[in-house]
Amino acid sequence: MHRLDLHVMEQARAVRELVREHGHQRLVAQQLGKTAAWVSQRLKLLDLAPDLQELVERGELKVKDARRIGAMAPGLQHAAAEQAMSGGRNGSQGRSRSVARPAAYGSAPGGPAHAVNPVNAPGATADVEDPVGRFGEYVECAVDFANSMHGIASAYRAAATADQGAADALVARLFERLERVTRHLPPPAPPSAG
Repeated sequence: MHRLDLHVMEQARAVRELVREHGHQRLVAQQLGKTAAWVSQRLKLLDLAPDLQELVERGELKVKDARRIGAMAPGLQHAAAEQAMSGGRNGSQGRSRSVARPAAYGSAPGGPAHAVNPVNAPGATADVEDPVGRFGEYVECAVDFANSMHGIASAYRAAATADQGAADALVARLFERLERVTRHLPPPAPPSAG
């Protein structure tokens, strides 16, 4: 499992075997030094139709799109894969960053707005079948955002040097928005022993 050249679909199959052997995704995640979300995402790839799994193996379908598509009902997967490979929702030739976001997440600034309420989002009926997968898409977007913020402290210091008041106002705006998003979530459960 720790081979450097192990393809993502091989990882998914290996993770499935480890889960079968150990019984719990959380234990497998701990053994591999990965998050439970990473394990779940690899397993979600195995929910893809076999021909779509082959597209992932050949690199024609991006892993991020494949994880999202694997959470969909089987009857919707091929159309979603075609859409992802052809440039996403906006029909452009290049890939838009918003393709991998759930439809209810919203679009990039200046892009077309999507519904904010998942109940009213396009394709919401398909997502009812897998609410955990849908929530996983939101979490993945949040993780991607957090990972992109590794330089935020140095950027704040530079901005504060130029204009402390403006920098602090931006920090307050960020905290307010994050609080608005997270206040609707329950607090995380304490880690279970064992």
